[in-house]
Formats: sequence, structure tokens, C-alpha cells
Amino acid sequence: MSVIDDVKSIAKIVQQIDNVDLYQKILDLQSEVMELCDENAALKAQVKHLSEKFGLKESLVFEKNFYWLPEQGGESKSGPFCSSCWDSQMNLIRLVTVQGKYYGCPTCGRIMSEEGSLPEPRTVAIFGQNLGK
Repeated sequence: MSVIDDVKSIAKIVQQIDNVDLYQKILDLQSEVMELCDENAALKAQVKHLSEKFGLKESLVFEKNFYWLPEQGGESKSGPFCSSCWDSQMNLIRLVTVQGKYYGCPTCGRIMSEEGSLPEPRTVAIFGQNLGK
């Protein structure tokens, strides 16, 4: 039996005894127990999310100005991912290819190449802006 089931059982017994004050206290207790159960579930979800982020952090590899995520056995890798988004907010954002050798982040708008250089101004427009400005 769960805690909520126990409180419900007690509430039924108290209701049969016909003690209104005690019954009201049991109902209040039941409400508090349900709030604690909801809070517990939310905290468990948060712990799971943070554990996944921590595991991800341990797996990421920084190489050529980007983050990469090694896949099974480390023989291949997924990415590149935006180093700015990961370093500032731990958001793993996949970069998009721009003109073959540049990568752009759809979240922060950062553009760079594996060498770290930016394209010449007005040569590429991405995310509603000219690069290199």
C-alpha cells in the first residue's frame, strides 16, 4: 500500500467514527501528502535530467572549435555541436553547415569554421543576418 492509500483508509475509518475535526485533519494530511508526492516526482525528474546532462558532459569531446559526441565504441562521432550554447547553458545544439566549410548555430547565431575563422562579410546570410559583421 502507498502512503496515499494509507491516508485514504484512515480517512474512511475516521469518517465512520463521525469525528468531524479528526476527519478534517486527515483530509488536510491527505492533501499535504499528495503535494509532497508531486514535489517528489518533480525532484526525481530533475535529478534524472541533471544526471543525463552530467553523463553527457563526461562524454563530450572538444575538437576543432566544436563539441562532438562519440558514438558506440568511439569509432564514429555525432556533431558538431555549438560550444557557446553548451558552455553557457548546457544546451546541446547541433550546428548546420553553411557554404560547405562554415557551421552556424540556429539558437545563438554563432558562425565559425573548424579553424575558428569567420566568412567574409556579406558572403553568407544565415538566420536573418549577414555573417562577419
